[in-house]
Amino acid sequence: MTTGIDWHATTGEILDLQFGEAGAATATIAAHVAGCAACRRLAADVAWAEGVLGTDEEPPADGLERVLAAVAPAPRPAPPRRAWLGAAAPVAAAVGLGICVIGTLGARVLSAGMVPEAALAPVTALSGFGLAAAAFFAAGSLFTLAVAPFLILEAQGGLRATSR
Repeated sequence: MTTGIDWHATTGEILDLQFGEAGAATATIAAHVAGCAACRRLAADVAWAEGVLGTDEEPPADGLERVLAAVAPAPRPAPPRRAWLGAAAPVAAAVGLGICVIGTLGARVLSAGMVPEAALAPVTALSGFGLAAAAFFAAGSLFTLAVAPFLILEAQGGLRATSR
């Protein structure tokens, strides 16, 4: 509470007075409200709202639970346990096919002598398979870099078609 010539009761102080929680300042706030038309109107509005809302009743014991249940999002159904198998099978097939194709091409490149032997020293232990794996991962990296902007835009909703 503020004191002085321009002192005006705050909304909180008027609410404290209305609900009997003003403590030692009760007399000062009540005297101000009695002499101030604006504060009297606010106190009257608070008394009217209290009367309309009927604050004499206790809230229901399960009121909070009912409100939280009403606003809680619906639980998502758990995905089927084998849903990952449907997505993993084509990916595994594509990876296997890519390794086989690039392995065959790698073996042909090694046997044709198109790449100097010194350049392939780290890969010679794996023969054509090592070259195939390196080429496969390089191609996959380039593909990922090419597709990433489109995937980001789609995730943000930027590529959705509009129907008119």
